[in-house]
Amino acid sequence: MFALEPSIESLVTAALKAGWDRESVLLAIINSAMSNAEKIQSSSPMMHS
Repeated sequence: MFALEPSIESLVTAALKAGWDRESVLLAIINSAMSNAEKIQSSSPMMHS
């Protein structure tokens, strides 16, 4: 278990109650995480060997 898991589970539960299907909720979370990872990668300086 990791630190964000309870928050993610709460988000999934709220989205399901709001009428989202589970697959769409999880895909939206994954998409958001990937988008944030791309932003982090593009803002960090390139390291050359």
